[in-house]
Amino acid sequence: MSKNDLRRELLPLTREQLIDIITDAYSARKEIKAYFDFFVNPDVDKLSEKYQRDIAKELSRSKWGRSKARISVINKLLKDFQGYNPGDEHVLALYYYAIQILLLTEYQLPFTDTLYKGISKLILKALEMADEQGESSKAIEIFSRIIDPETVGYTRIGKRLVRETIESYRVENPLKS
Repeated sequence: MSKNDLRRELLPLTREQLIDIITDAYSARKEIKAYFDFFVNPDVDKLSEKYQRDIAKELSRSKWGRSKARISVINKLLKDFQGYNPGDEHVLALYYYAIQILLLTEYQLPFTDTLYKGISKLILKALEMADEQGESSKAIEIFSRIIDPETVGYTRIGKRLVRETIESYRVENPLKS
């Protein structure tokens, strides 16, 4: 069902019927409850902390000394957070967090090629968002700290991945700021 179809179905309903539908949905689904809780009391910092914990929890998955983290789950968490409309700056900050913690985790646990490709895509998405917001210089500053030879906690592979992703982005999209 599309939004327009839903709208068409909801238009003839009375205010009381709409309230009943919303409260039933609130009781039935924890995702809807979380959305309306945020809608009523929009605490972006609390929401961001929850998603940071969820990302960290996913990254803690391991077996026999290898990471079992799933980039699809991390992408879903980022998309879900974005669905709350917390503001572009908060979405971008969560992307930076996810990239940094991914690379810090990679220092401790070997990653699969799929996870490396996913990190590269996250970096590209963060650069695109920063560029759209006129914050490219801030993004480059954050990523430059990661690839700085003096920075500890990141592997050569992680640093190379960040450097190559930034370079490929710069070639295809000259930064606006």
